[in-house]
Amino acid sequence: LFSNSYHPPSIDYEELEENLEKFDDYQKLLIKIFGTNQKLLFSGYPGTGKTNILVHIANEMAKDKKKIIFLCYGKVLSAKLKTFEMGNESITVEPIYEYMCDLIDRYSDDPFPNSYERKEASFWRDWADTGKLQSIATNVIEQNENVKFDVLIIDEAQDILSSLRSEYNVLFLDKLLKGGFKNGKWAIATDETQNIFGDFGKQYDPYKLLKEISETEFTQIPLKNNYRNTSIIGDTFFKFLNEDNHYDKFNRISGSIPQLIKCDLKNSDEMISINNELIDKSNQLKELTEDKDKRELDKEISLLNNKKVEIKHKYQKKSLEDLLDKLTKKDKIPLNKIVVLAPGLFKGSYNYPKNPLLDINEYKDKIIEISPEYYLNHKYKEQKISYSTIQSFKGL
Repeated sequence: LFSNSYHPPSIDYEELEENLEKFDDYQKLLIKIFGTNQKLLFSGYPGTGKTNILVHIANEMAKDKKKIIFLCYGKVLSAKLKTFEMGNESITVEPIYEYMCDLIDRYSDDPFPNSYERKEASFWRDWADTGKLQSIATNVIEQNENVKFDVLIIDEAQDILSSLRSEYNVLFLDKLLKGGFKNGKWAIATDETQNIFGDFGKQYDPYKLLKEISETEFTQIPLKNNYRNTSIIGDTFFKFLNEDNHYDKFNRISGSIPQLIKCDLKNSDEMISINNELIDKSNQLKELTEDKDKRELDKEISLLNNKKVEIKHKYQKKSLEDLLDKLTKKDKIPLNKIVVLAPGLFKGSYNYPKNPLLDINEYKDKIIEISPEYYLNHKYKEQKISYSTIQSFKGL
């Protein structure tokens, strides 16, 4: 029920059964609820064991020879689950939208973008956001009864069922499950505090359609015992956010206090100088009337903004290099115990190629991206620093 920053090459499940704390009373209650009516929608904060509960349910249903689909939003999370938690051949583990595309590729003759075109952002706007993707995939299910499943399990459901695409997704999933949401067997875990792809903050019930189709009313009481963090990490985290503690209990033994290092570039002399110059030139631009003069000043402003980005990159690079030196050389932390998260780290992300980690000579050959292949090809065994975007890492 806890996770580390690394994954052992093999897992002794018997030893885990003996030595790890078992499900707490509320987790047991959720599992009991599923056993009673086999329809379960529940919520929980990060680290409270949501995925563990779903994995337990999936593996138990697999013992009964049920055909199970386990869906989540992220490709990386699905690869990890497939590799570590659910090796039973009767359990299909997939990211939802890739699974829809796979169904269409295998069974449909309808015109559909190829795998290369599906990497473009326009594909998701034009197909998933409009419901065309879900509609074709639903038609496939209606024409091929053999693709339906006995049990549907969804992790990170806030990204699937409370987003712009939620209505289309619910209707697709209703067809995918034998008996649909009303009469089928399903378990869904959600956490609206981690809703970074959906409609976070909207004042409406994101699961209204699910409740209408299943004809079941659900009470969303979050799991509040944290198995992932220590109380010291939790206290530091909530103090940093200036929020009240979400949790009733932290179950891991407390250790060292985490370091929160703020690199405030706005207050550096270089940044203050450039920002003042940008303000002056922007004011000058407002007063100009000749197009030629405006164009020349626009170029100067553009060059200053580029210089600002270069300075920011230089500070980020130096800050990260100092931190990695401290961790690896002074604290003797193994490389594969370090994960670097950032907004964008790979080709196609908005700040490529301005990734400081790839620009530090001493470390650029010692890093590896956390991708589906990272788990499927056992690259986590390599003695390298892992890196990921925050979005891809969510759920891990």
